Amino acid sequence: MRVLVVGPGYVGGVVAARLVDAGHEVRALRRSASGVPGDPTPIRADVADPIAAPRESFDGVVYAVSPVGRTEDAYRAAYVDGPGHVLDWLGWSGDDESRFVLVSSTGVYGQNDGSRVDEDTDPSPTTATGRVILEGERALRSRHTGTVVLRLGGIYGPGRTRTIERVRTGEMPCPPAGIFGNRIHRDDAAAAAIHLLEVPDPADTYVGVDREPAELRDVYRWLARRLDAPDPCATGGDEVDDAPERRGTNKRCDCTRLVESGYRFLYSTFRDGYESLLND
Repeated sequence: MRVLVVGPGYVGGVVAARLVDAGHEVRALRRSASGVPGDPTPIRADVADPIAAPRESFDGVVYAVSPVGRTEDAYRAAYVDGPGHVLDWLGWSGDDESRFVLVSSTGVYGQNDGSRVDEDTDPSPTTATGRVILEGERALRSRHTGTVVLRLGGIYGPGRTRTIERVRTGEMPCPPAGIFGNRIHRDDAAAAAIHLLEVPDPADTYVGVDREPAELRDVYRWLARRLDAPDPCATGGDEVDDAPERRGTNKRCDCTRLVESGYRFLYSTFRDGYESLLND
């Protein structure tokens, strides 16, 4: 295939490198045209603005742009304006079924009661950024029939080891009981996006998390045992609110549809993923 990877950063860069390794012809569109893993042919452009580069044809797109900040405007540029500018540049019509994989977020779900969430759950974002992400999904679908949305949970992996370090140093406070986290290793996030680019007859939406939603207490205590560090919940207590914009969401995201589509996880649980980081 001839594939365009838009936003070849933490996840998209792995997507680009793996597609190159698999023998596909890959172009990488980003604000800076250098430093993309796998050395795909670069296109320098900012998706927040109309794309002025000469138009090219592609068999598929993986859009993995990260906002430049936590503001509503930054999210609108990344999730609403950006995909629209890419479609304008490609010249894809509304009924074009060429695959456009949009890397989105489980932040569109606002459940706070620990309930199970999947693709059939009605999105109810509780934050302005979550509402913008959902707006972007819907805008893209309304313009392009071949859109497939991958809603990722919290991404961790090489270079994103803050949780490990806070447990290691004893700085991690104990979260309240019954608070669930949903995560996916960076390499699975990238592999899932490629899978959805290639799988025949995909659904329009997939939840991208590992196979075990886990209480944060269980994650932190497992890491503490593995690191021979203090148990952050030995004396109880409440979690410090590191991300107040996400506070109030508490859900168990379900990846069954992704698995049933044929995807096989590299790291099925947080234990598998964190173990790989600890062994590096």
